[in-house]
Amino acid sequence: MNKLSSVLELIGIFLHDLNRYHTKNFYILLIVALVISSIFYIGAIYYVRLWNKDFQQTWRHHLYCLFASILTFFAVVLFYGLKYMEEVSKVSIVLWADAILADKPWKATVFKKAMTETQSTDTAFILAKSEEITNQVSDIYTEAIVSHFADNQSFLYYILNPNEDKSTQEMQSEIKSYFKGIPPQGCRIINGEDEITRRLIREGAKSGDIQLSLMWNNLNDLDLHCKDPDGNIVSFQNKMVASGGYLDVDENAGSGKTIRPVENIVWDKGKGKEGKYEVFVHYYNHRAGDIPVDYTVRIQLNQGKYKVLQGKVTKKKEKRKVAEFDYHKMNLKVKNYDIAKGVGAVMRVLKKDLKEKTPRVVTVSRILLGIAFLIIQSIPFGIIGYSAYNQLKARS
Repeated sequence: MNKLSSVLELIGIFLHDLNRYHTKNFYILLIVALVISSIFYIGAIYYVRLWNKDFQQTWRHHLYCLFASILTFFAVVLFYGLKYMEEVSKVSIVLWADAILADKPWKATVFKKAMTETQSTDTAFILAKSEEITNQVSDIYTEAIVSHFADNQSFLYYILNPNEDKSTQEMQSEIKSYFKGIPPQGCRIINGEDEITRRLIREGAKSGDIQLSLMWNNLNDLDLHCKDPDGNIVSFQNKMVASGGYLDVDENAGSGKTIRPVENIVWDKGKGKEGKYEVFVHYYNHRAGDIPVDYTVRIQLNQGKYKVLQGKVTKKKEKRKVAEFDYHKMNLKVKNYDIAKGVGAVMRVLKKDLKEKTPRVVTVSRILLGIAFLIIQSIPFGIIGYSAYNQLKARS
């Protein structure tokens, strides 16, 4: 039953997104599916007249044809819909991630289990203290996250068959990288996040010496720009600069759009260049109407405390300078690792698996749909043909 509800959810996402972002294609698809199903309905009803002109169909024959036509309609829609399987599945994974990040009882349970099994007495895990503790916590989080995915996205879980070892390794690698060079007594994992953090985790965003993040709340396309001390600008047009900065997440730019977008520019750990930086928000395009857009920018240095700035851009092509700051390297004594980041690590693995496995799944699914289509059509054609043959045989 869980697999069926998971399949229906994917179909619902496909129809919703196709109608929303590809409206013309959506209506063309419905018309084509209706025409094909109607052709087969008429064909099943009248093809026996070619060799038995006196045959009269009963209401049961029409019912069989109607049932087969309805199934044919959905088969055509699904056959075309498989073209968007990867895109739709990514949306479904994002929705699952949003749900798990908002599931406070689940997070509290997993957090408590990790504390118990690592024999921690505080609300903080000293993850950098030993590799054994890092591995323990990674195993606990991965098992819990993958299990949650299996329970809530059973069809996708069945298709992807995610490898827990790969997710565990991804999380271990992230934790070790996150705490690199930080004294063990200062390394803590905390249970909490804000909205911009949720979105960054959802996209598997990276952090580093310098992390600049932008969020807003509609389908319009805002862009985050940053000028480094050398005068080079990181943007969607220049995604990486010589000083090491790069555009890590860019949303609402292509076909995939969301009403909860986020963008992220990063200088990796050890790559931040000392000097003056300037941050800009660019109102690049409007897809939800030519309206003012409220934004939030977060500036985080050395993965420590951050500053949040809010403002508004009012018209398309407006570029607004929102901040400037001087960056200096420093050794942090306190470093927090959010429990929810484990979801981001597993999501990255799921998206890689999805990209690798989608072509094969689509091919197999279309073959099975083709076979199912032939079987569906054989029912009314077979029953009506057999009835017409018996009638003809009885008259002769």
